[in-house]
Amino acid sequence: KTISLIALIFGCAFITWYGFFNVREIFGEEASITASMIGLEYPWHFRMWGVFTSLSVFANTLYMYNRYGYNSRLGVILGSIGSAAIFVTINCPSAGEDLHLDSARCMAHWSGALIFAALCAAPMLLFLFKKTREKNKKFTIAFISFGVILLAMLVLLVTVGKSGTIENIPVWAAYLIFFLANFTNVFESKKLPEKETVKA
Repeated sequence: KTISLIALIFGCAFITWYGFFNVREIFGEEASITASMIGLEYPWHFRMWGVFTSLSVFANTLYMYNRYGYNSRLGVILGSIGSAAIFVTINCPSAGEDLHLDSARCMAHWSGALIFAALCAAPMLLFLFKKTREKNKKFTIAFISFGVILLAMLVLLVTVGKSGTIENIPVWAAYLIFFLANFTNVFESKKLPEKETVKA
Protein backbone atom coordinates (compact mmCIF):
# COMPACT_ATOMS: atom_id res chain seq x y z
CA LYS A 1 0.00 0.00 0.00
CA THR A 2 2.77 2.43 0.94
CA ILE A 3 4.78 1.68 -2.21
CA SER A 4 1.68 2.13 -4.39
CA LEU A 5 0.80 5.46 -2.74
CA ILE A 6 4.35 6.81 -3.09
CA ALA A 7 4.47 5.68 -6.73
CA LEU A 8 1.10 7.31 -7.40
CA ILE A 9 2.00 10.68 -5.87
CA PHE A 10 5.48 10.81 -7.39
CA GLY A 11 4.27 9.60 -10.80
CA CYS A 12 1.51 12.19 -10.94
CA ALA A 13 3.85 14.99 -9.87
CA PHE A 14 6.55 13.98 -12.35
CA ILE A 15 4.38 13.61 -15.47
CA THR A 16 2.67 16.92 -14.69
CA TRP A 17 6.02 18.67 -14.29
CA TYR A 18 7.41 17.02 -17.40
CA GLY A 19 4.32 17.77 -19.48
CA PHE A 20 4.79 21.49 -19.00
CA PHE A 21 8.49 21.59 -19.91
CA ASN A 22 7.51 23.33 -23.11
CA VAL A 23 5.80 26.39 -21.62
CA ARG A 24 5.01 27.75 -25.08
CA GLU A 25 2.40 25.04 -25.47
CA ILE A 26 0.29 26.65 -22.73
CA PHE A 27 0.01 29.83 -24.76
CA GLY A 28 -1.03 28.07 -27.94
CA GLU A 29 2.36 27.99 -29.64
CA GLU A 30 3.83 24.73 -30.90
CA ALA A 31 0.84 22.84 -29.52
CA SER A 32 1.97 19.71 -31.36
CA ILE A 33 4.80 19.10 -28.88
CA THR A 34 4.33 15.58 -27.50
CA ALA A 35 5.95 13.89 -24.53
CA SER A 36 8.38 12.11 -26.86
CA MET A 37 9.24 15.30 -28.73
CA ILE A 38 9.97 17.05 -25.45
CA GLY A 39 12.33 14.12 -24.91
CA LEU A 40 14.46 15.29 -27.83
CA GLU A 41 15.62 18.14 -25.62
CA TYR A 42 15.35 16.25 -22.33
CA PRO A 43 16.17 12.59 -23.17
CA TRP A 44 16.77 11.37 -19.63
CA HIS A 45 13.65 13.10 -18.35
CA PHE A 46 11.71 11.31 -21.09
CA ARG A 47 13.14 7.97 -20.01
CA MET A 48 12.18 8.70 -16.40
CA TRP A 49 8.70 9.73 -17.59
CA GLY A 50 8.24 6.29 -19.17
CA VAL A 51 9.59 4.36 -16.19
CA PHE A 52 7.67 6.30 -13.53
CA THR A 53 4.40 6.25 -15.46
CA SER A 54 4.48 2.50 -16.11
CA LEU A 55 5.62 1.72 -12.56
CA SER A 56 2.98 3.87 -10.86
CA VAL A 57 0.13 2.62 -13.06
CA PHE A 58 1.02 -1.07 -12.82
CA ALA A 59 1.73 -0.99 -9.07
CA ASN A 60 -1.62 0.64 -8.37
CA THR A 61 -3.42 -1.74 -10.70
CA LEU A 62 -2.06 -4.72 -8.77
CA TYR A 63 -2.91 -3.12 -5.43
CA MET A 64 -6.45 -2.31 -6.61
CA TYR A 65 -6.93 -5.91 -7.73
CA ASN A 66 -5.66 -7.15 -4.36
CA ARG A 67 -7.71 -4.73 -2.27
CA TYR A 68 -11.01 -5.66 -3.90
CA GLY A 69 -10.25 -9.36 -4.30
CA TYR A 70 -10.39 -9.18 -8.08
CA ASN A 71 -8.48 -11.97 -9.81
CA SER A 72 -7.79 -11.46 -13.50
CA ARG A 73 -4.88 -13.25 -15.10
CA LEU A 74 -5.71 -11.44 -18.35
CA GLY A 75 -5.51 -8.06 -16.64
CA VAL A 76 -2.13 -8.82 -15.09
CA ILE A 77 -0.73 -10.14 -18.40
CA LEU A 78 -1.99 -7.14 -20.37
CA GLY A 79 -0.64 -4.71 -17.76
CA SER A 80 2.74 -6.46 -17.77
CA ILE A 81 3.03 -6.29 -21.57
CA GLY A 82 1.88 -2.66 -21.59
CA SER A 83 4.40 -1.65 -18.95
CA ALA A 84 7.20 -3.41 -20.82
CA ALA A 85 6.21 -1.79 -24.13
CA ILE A 86 7.09 1.72 -22.93
CA PHE A 87 10.74 0.67 -22.75
CA VAL A 88 10.68 0.21 -26.52
CA THR A 89 9.36 3.75 -26.96
CA ILE A 90 11.84 5.44 -24.64
CA ASN A 91 14.76 3.57 -26.21
CA CYS A 92 13.58 4.31 -29.77
CA PRO A 93 12.81 8.00 -29.25
CA SER A 94 11.06 10.32 -31.63
CA ALA A 95 13.05 12.09 -34.32
CA GLY A 96 10.64 15.04 -34.27
CA GLU A 97 9.30 16.23 -37.60
CA ASP A 98 11.98 14.15 -39.38
CA LEU A 99 10.48 10.87 -38.13
CA HIS A 100 9.39 9.02 -41.28
CA LEU A 101 6.34 6.80 -40.90
CA ASP A 102 7.91 3.97 -42.91
CA SER A 103 11.10 3.81 -40.84
CA ALA A 104 11.85 1.05 -38.34
CA ARG A 105 12.49 3.68 -35.67
CA CYS A 106 9.04 5.21 -36.20
CA MET A 107 7.31 1.81 -36.15
CA ALA A 108 9.07 0.81 -32.92
CA HIS A 109 8.40 4.18 -31.27
CA TRP A 110 4.71 4.36 -32.07
CA SER A 111 4.04 0.64 -31.60
CA GLY A 112 5.54 0.76 -28.13
CA ALA A 113 3.57 3.89 -27.23
CA LEU A 114 0.24 2.56 -28.50
CA ILE A 115 0.69 -0.84 -26.85
CA PHE A 116 1.67 0.88 -23.61
CA ALA A 117 -1.39 3.15 -23.64
CA ALA A 118 -3.89 0.46 -24.63
CA LEU A 119 -2.66 -2.40 -22.46
CA CYS A 120 -2.11 -0.28 -19.35
CA ALA A 121 -5.65 1.08 -19.60
CA ALA A 122 -7.17 -2.36 -20.28
CA PRO A 123 -6.65 -3.83 -16.76
CA MET A 124 -8.43 -0.86 -15.16
CA LEU A 125 -11.27 -1.07 -17.68
CA LEU A 126 -11.65 -4.81 -17.00
CA PHE A 127 -11.86 -4.15 -13.27
CA LEU A 128 -14.31 -1.25 -13.60
CA PHE A 129 -16.47 -3.24 -16.04
CA LYS A 130 -16.59 -6.15 -13.58
CA LYS A 131 -17.72 -3.80 -10.82
CA THR A 132 -20.27 -2.23 -13.18
CA ARG A 133 -21.79 -5.67 -13.82
CA GLU A 134 -22.06 -6.07 -10.04
CA LYS A 135 -24.29 -2.96 -10.14
CA ASN A 136 -21.93 -0.83 -8.10
CA LYS A 137 -23.11 2.68 -9.01
CA LYS A 138 -19.90 4.47 -8.03
CA PHE A 139 -17.70 2.16 -10.07
CA THR A 140 -20.18 2.45 -12.94
CA ILE A 141 -19.74 6.23 -12.91
CA ALA A 142 -15.95 5.78 -12.86
CA PHE A 143 -16.12 3.30 -15.77
CA ILE A 144 -18.25 5.57 -17.93
CA SER A 145 -16.22 8.67 -17.04
CA PHE A 146 -12.91 6.99 -17.84
CA GLY A 147 -14.26 5.69 -21.13
CA VAL A 148 -15.55 9.14 -22.10
CA ILE A 149 -12.14 10.68 -21.24
CA LEU A 150 -10.35 8.16 -23.46
CA LEU A 151 -12.70 8.90 -26.35
CA ALA A 152 -12.33 12.66 -25.77
CA MET A 153 -8.55 12.34 -25.90
CA LEU A 154 -8.75 10.55 -29.25
CA VAL A 155 -11.04 13.27 -30.61
CA LEU A 156 -8.70 16.00 -29.37
CA LEU A 157 -5.67 14.29 -30.92
CA VAL A 158 -7.46 14.16 -34.27
CA THR A 159 -8.97 17.65 -34.18
CA VAL A 160 -6.49 19.70 -32.15
CA GLY A 161 -3.33 17.73 -32.85
CA LYS A 162 -0.69 15.90 -30.83
CA SER A 163 0.06 17.49 -27.50
CA GLY A 164 1.90 16.49 -24.35
CA THR A 165 -0.86 18.00 -22.23
CA ILE A 166 -3.60 16.08 -24.07
CA GLU A 167 -1.59 12.87 -23.67
CA ASN A 168 -1.56 13.42 -19.91
CA ILE A 169 -5.35 13.71 -19.54
CA PRO A 170 -6.16 9.96 -19.37
CA VAL A 171 -3.18 9.37 -17.07
CA TRP A 172 -4.43 12.06 -14.66
CA ALA A 173 -7.89 10.47 -14.80
CA ALA A 174 -6.42 7.03 -14.04
CA TYR A 175 -4.43 8.45 -11.13
CA LEU A 176 -7.60 10.01 -9.68
CA ILE A 177 -9.48 6.72 -9.90
CA PHE A 178 -6.54 4.84 -8.39
CA PHE A 179 -6.35 7.28 -5.49
CA LEU A 180 -10.07 7.12 -4.75
CA ALA A 181 -10.25 3.32 -5.12
CA ASN A 182 -7.01 2.42 -3.34
CA PHE A 183 -6.63 4.98 -0.60
CA THR A 184 -10.14 6.18 0.30
CA ASN A 185 -13.45 4.55 1.10
CA VAL A 186 -15.33 6.36 -1.67
CA PHE A 187 -16.07 3.20 -3.64
CA GLU A 188 -16.84 0.95 -0.70
CA SER A 189 -20.49 0.00 -0.54
CA LYS A 190 -22.21 0.69 2.73
CA LYS A 191 -23.80 -2.41 4.15
CA LEU A 192 -27.12 -1.95 5.87
CA PRO A 193 -27.18 -3.15 9.47
CA GLU A 194 -28.71 -6.58 9.83
CA LYS A 195 -32.06 -6.69 11.55
CA GLU A 196 -32.03 -8.38 14.91
CA THR A 197 -34.27 -11.42 15.16
CA VAL A 198 -36.54 -11.40 18.16
CA LYS A 199 -37.06 -14.76 19.72
CA ALA A 200 -40.65 -15.45 20.72
